[in-house]
Amino acid sequence: MNKLITLLIIIITAVSSFAQIKLDFNTVYNNAERNPKLRIAAENLAISKGQPYNIYIKDKAMIEAVAVDNDRVVYSVVTDFLNPFNGSYCTYFEDVQKTFDFSKARIMYGNRTVDNTGEQIVLNKRTTGSKLYLIPCATRKNVWAFDFTTGDLVDTAYVPYSSPMLQTPRNVLQLSKTHILVSDQLSDVVQLFDTSGAYIRVFAPLGGLNNTILDNIRDVQFHPNGTVLVTNAGTTGNALNTVQQFTSTGAYIGVFATDMLNSPYCLLFRSNDLLVSNSSGVNDITKHNINTGAYLGNFLGSALNFPQQMINLPGGKVGVAEFSGVLSGIRIYDSLGVLTDTLKGAQGIRGLWKLPNGNFLATGLGVFEVDGVTGALVRTIVSGSLLYNFYSISVFDPDLITGSNEVNTTIPSEYKLFNNYPNPFNPSTTIKFAIPTKDHVKMTVYDALGRIVAELVNSTKEAGTYEINYNASSLASGIYFYKLETGTFSEVKKMMLLK
Repeated sequence: MNKLITLLIIIITAVSSFAQIKLDFNTVYNNAERNPKLRIAAENLAISKGQPYNIYIKDKAMIEAVAVDNDRVVYSVVTDFLNPFNGSYCTYFEDVQKTFDFSKARIMYGNRTVDNTGEQIVLNKRTTGSKLYLIPCATRKNVWAFDFTTGDLVDTAYVPYSSPMLQTPRNVLQLSKTHILVSDQLSDVVQLFDTSGAYIRVFAPLGGLNNTILDNIRDVQFHPNGTVLVTNAGTTGNALNTVQQFTSTGAYIGVFATDMLNSPYCLLFRSNDLLVSNSSGVNDITKHNINTGAYLGNFLGSALNFPQQMINLPGGKVGVAEFSGVLSGIRIYDSLGVLTDTLKGAQGIRGLWKLPNGNFLATGLGVFEVDGVTGALVRTIVSGSLLYNFYSISVFDPDLITGSNEVNTTIPSEYKLFNNYPNPFNPSTTIKFAIPTKDHVKMTVYDALGRIVAELVNSTKEAGTYEINYNASSLASGIYFYKLETGTFSEVKKMMLLK
């Protein structure tokens, strides 16, 4: 009898251990982040069984359907919204029911939501014509807006709920004064919206969904030459671990980069290279040739656990949002990839941006402000308990010059007018300039006789680095000059139009 009891204990222990391995939180949570189809499958199974797919227990836990295990819904249980990897675990619905009191919960089913939390969102007043941070919310399938100066929430539906166009939006990119692009990981396309929030069309691939080109997409960014790049972590063909390239109208050009990429996530252009963060493998952040996409080496290898958004910082430093791992948070590196600081006021983060006051915005299970020096949490701007799963941060500038935008987050140390690219050109070229303080900027193009042929800028601009895509199709071949003027600075450079 004693032998039988001992055998049963051994079997129960082994089964329990096996279940725990299968339900490892880090593995399940990271897999659902890399491939949202796993999360959607879990949500659909929960709905089919009449179970909730999301439960928020006020001040206690956020519980989500994240995976499927032998026709059972696996739920992640997060109890620390500032660090979702602290004390979190995965389990089944029976255990959730036994562990938590639902009387003050928000419970989301397939056909209804029961909300007994009493919590509400507070919006701040939006200044007309002001710059904004745009942050996609994958849970609500929309885009939120935050004040550029303060980081305060001003709009929960800058792009309103938009399904199936938006299923898991990952990044927003301003195309012009009146249009924005949104990359959507689950629908596998880059969508085009106007700034009223109205849906226009699939931007890329032009013509609609094509999983041989885009599959499991993440980031969308402009290349300095005006084309559009999209990170891609599909499973076959050109959709397998690539950075894909499209024209400014969404037509497919081809593979821009593929070497040494493993589930590529976000892009960051520096002065001499392109950085790509990878959510799998040991090549955490790879370096690539700006013009050809060729692999140049690793910026970071075997140092991070699931890096997502990256930003340029003063002094050539790079800020990285590390999603998971023991050092999850804002990681800051020098230009060569040497770690200089880790800010852990918010962890499990996906996006980051530096505010004008020197602090950081960070996104994850909410939107947070983190002290730029100490790393301490300054405030929770949007609580993960209300609406959660926020992603990359980008800037919308209503004073954008068509074809021009701030290209990085570093505040320049001096006025500078760069050489246009390409040069010679036909008929378009990119002109780049930098201003270290807010100033009135005028950019003018002259012909060889000194006559003004185009005025590209004549307005006040915030400190930053800007690009203008200049189309000279109406001009004849020849030598032209472009001049940058501010209150204290003036410089002229030459360019050649060859038709």
